Amino acid sequence: MSSKYGGSAVARTIRDASLETRAARARLEARGKPYYRAIEQGLHLGYRKPKGRRGQKLAGSWVFRLYIGNQAYRVERFGTADDFSDADGVAILSFKQAQNEVRARMVKHVSGVEGGTGSLTVRTAVENYPVSVGKTQIRSRCTLSSGGVYLRVAR
Repeated sequence: MSSKYGGSAVARTIRDASLETRAARARLEARGKPYYRAIEQGLHLGYRKPKGRRGQKLAGSWVFRLYIGNQAYRVERFGTADDFSDADGVAILSFKQAQNEVRARMVKHVSGVEGGTGSLTVRTAVENYPVSVGKTQIRSRCTLSSGGVYLRVAR
């Protein structure tokens, strides 16, 4: 999909009052478990605020969490939050930059599941999307035809 300016469409930025700004993150309690915000179903951006020693202030880190099925998640720390330094888009990331990185990592993971290295396709996304039926996680299979997209659910 492309925008009217010739570039590709950009995903909507998620808003979260407790993670968006460094001032808001400063008010969070330091803890080992990250504060998570859902970006899409099964995809989360986390912020881990470390516990510093007596008055020592440490920058938090951004965490990628992707549901991979069977009650399991892939979790990775991928960058430092812009708590004390301005974001550079590489090592130090703002909340918006962290969201973009989480989405990029999800695309890489899903493409890797299929053994591909290219862009995420509708087929790949649907085939690897976990479907919930009651308390059971199942995988879906996609059938594309001229009449639309059909899901075949396999247990």
